[in-house]
Amino acid sequence: MGKIFRRAIVVALIVAIAVVPLAVSARTVPPPPQEEPVADIAVPAVISAPARPVATDASMEAALLAVRRIITIDDEIFTDFSYSSSFSNWETREGLIWHFNWSGDDASAFATVSADGTLLNYNVWHSGQSFGFAEISVVEALNRAEAFIRRAIPASQHEFFTHVFDRSTNIHSREFSFLIEAYVGSHAFPISSINIGVDKFTGEITSYFTSNIDPTRFNFERADNLISHENAIAAHAENIGMSLEYRSRFNFETNQVTIFPAYTKNEVGTNYISAITGEVVTYVFDRGAVGGYAIGMGGAVAAPQAEADESVGRAWASLSPAERAAVEQVAGFITNEQALDRLLGAMDLSGLDVRAFDDKHISLSRDFVDSSRFVYNVSLFRNLEWDAADDEIRSISGTVDATTGRVRAFNLGYHGTPFLVAGQPMSDSQIQAAVSAFLREMAPAELAASRLESRQAPSIGRFEAAGINNFNYIRMANGIPFRDNGISVAFNQVTGVVTNFSLNWLDNVSFPSISNVLTPEQALTRFVEQNGSRTIYITTGESNARLVYDFGSGLIDPFTGALIDFMGDPMQDQAFTPNYSDVIGHWSERYVMRLLDNGVYNWSGLFEPDRVMNEVEFVAYIMQIEQPWMARMAPQAFLQQRGIDFDASAGRQVTRQAAAKIIVEYLDFGLLAQQPQWFVYPFNDNVSDAFRGYITIAHMLGIVGGDTNGNFNANGNVTRGQAAVMLHNLIIARTAQLG
Repeated sequence: MGKIFRRAIVVALIVAIAVVPLAVSARTVPPPPQEEPVADIAVPAVISAPARPVATDASMEAALLAVRRIITIDDEIFTDFSYSSSFSNWETREGLIWHFNWSGDDASAFATVSADGTLLNYNVWHSGQSFGFAEISVVEALNRAEAFIRRAIPASQHEFFTHVFDRSTNIHSREFSFLIEAYVGSHAFPISSINIGVDKFTGEITSYFTSNIDPTRFNFERADNLISHENAIAAHAENIGMSLEYRSRFNFETNQVTIFPAYTKNEVGTNYISAITGEVVTYVFDRGAVGGYAIGMGGAVAAPQAEADESVGRAWASLSPAERAAVEQVAGFITNEQALDRLLGAMDLSGLDVRAFDDKHISLSRDFVDSSRFVYNVSLFRNLEWDAADDEIRSISGTVDATTGRVRAFNLGYHGTPFLVAGQPMSDSQIQAAVSAFLREMAPAELAASRLESRQAPSIGRFEAAGINNFNYIRMANGIPFRDNGISVAFNQVTGVVTNFSLNWLDNVSFPSISNVLTPEQALTRFVEQNGSRTIYITTGESNARLVYDFGSGLIDPFTGALIDFMGDPMQDQAFTPNYSDVIGHWSERYVMRLLDNGVYNWSGLFEPDRVMNEVEFVAYIMQIEQPWMARMAPQAFLQQRGIDFDASAGRQVTRQAAAKIIVEYLDFGLLAQQPQWFVYPFNDNVSDAFRGYITIAHMLGIVGGDTNGNFNANGNVTRGQAAVMLHNLIIARTAQLG
């Protein structure tokens, strides 16, 4: 009787927790592309009403009828309708485009249509849950997408749009999304594309966005006698090249900065190597021959503040060693008054009466990147009358090193535009001399270790001779630039005042040697060997398109030629969904493939279903249930963020009982699981009380099971195949929990 009573309590608690509704963020329908409006007329009735809607052109009715031949608009759901129109070329009134909007209580839709009835963009949104497994297959979704495209575009364009360049979804998305690039023969024409989304539950087309969907408007260069990619690489190295630079990354877990070298391709997206001649070809934005619509409609932490001692009379002996060190450190800081004096002195404003400012803030904080450095952040602001002089100072802000008193940044804001005040502009040599003198005083060592990267002279119409000059210096190390560090100065060439200064400079960092790096040509060759290349058409003006080699983009490891991310780590190929051919015929196949079809995967290459996982790998795999941005967190940081009491180690293989604990904690049933006396353990083998509740709840939710002998094998290791089953079942449980 007692067991039955306890079981009833557990079931009631589980049900009560599971049915609590959780907030689900509704997807917002993106607005239609902004064009110059011709009309914007709201019609509070469906368009099937007997009276014809008011229109600015007879083509509106034809455009609406064309849309309704392609798209089903349920008049009982979409009770309101509005529209507007625009031109792709406002000056010539060419390319009339209609924008239609439908809405209802729990749904909305929009469509953009050319005057000839060609659908350019479409999106529909219905309220409802998006999390969960798809109810149609990827193949069925693609078939529906292709059928929709055949209805939406003219028959003359069907032959171009047969290549699916990429597909994507995730467990939180309601859509299967397909990117279909135009192909001319066997060569891509990337500026001409269709993005189409299919509802993974109903199969409805929910989004459709096009870019330059009429390739017939371009003259394509014949693809005869292509040069080899080896010759193209050599031509690229000679005529375009790559730049070797230092980059930095900040590890939020260790608070450490790491610097690494990387190659970047010059002029990416602008200059290419011709696949025919090997010469440099420059991309030129081109809409093609005059036609109506194939323009790119949709396409071509605050640092912690230092805390004051609240109890002045506290005995020194009662402080911890760390607290004593902090007190001693703060004792060595300059005062906030001294920081303000240093800032005003650097800005040549020592005589300024700061009492005239309405808001004054000076705070002490730890530098976000260099945790050994504390800085004062100064901010002064005053309200001025509307007719105050243009050169009246409205705001002052800056950063001062709390230990050295060195000014690291400042900005001077005026009431108006001080460079319009009458005055004779300084000569170019005077400007350069003044800026150089300022930097020799403010940052002499950093200036010596930098080079002038860019200088932007003012360009403000008739006042261009009396504006601000912007100087940007970049830090150099071992003869190559470190773009994450540098100096910037803004100088008024009429008043001779420096209005902005910023010293972004890491101290006590080391730069790895670049003595054994590959040459740019060698690095690009290895990069292509590992990642491939393709020939694509780019527009070059006057409706012409030329065939070029596309070597992609991104950072290149200068020692191996591998593609690396902005953290300096090898890039994981997430552009294409892996096929996991090694699970075919394995007992876990249906689970792995269902997860894969729904965008839930964490490895490229092979799946290796019998490979035993360590704890960090298991957590990283379970994290794929989260939104993409969260799924990229470090596993231990994710556990901490979720409040899960588990210290994951890459040096320990994950056990089945540990896996059950992680999953149950993730579902917020941890407190319940810590009451083992409430549970009747469902398996024959023994388990410690510390895991009994977790395993029982995971079993009740259908996430884990036992072997043919009724044993759970709590200390057994988890393979990737078993983890796939757990993740699959976790998604089902989570879907039910969300209601």
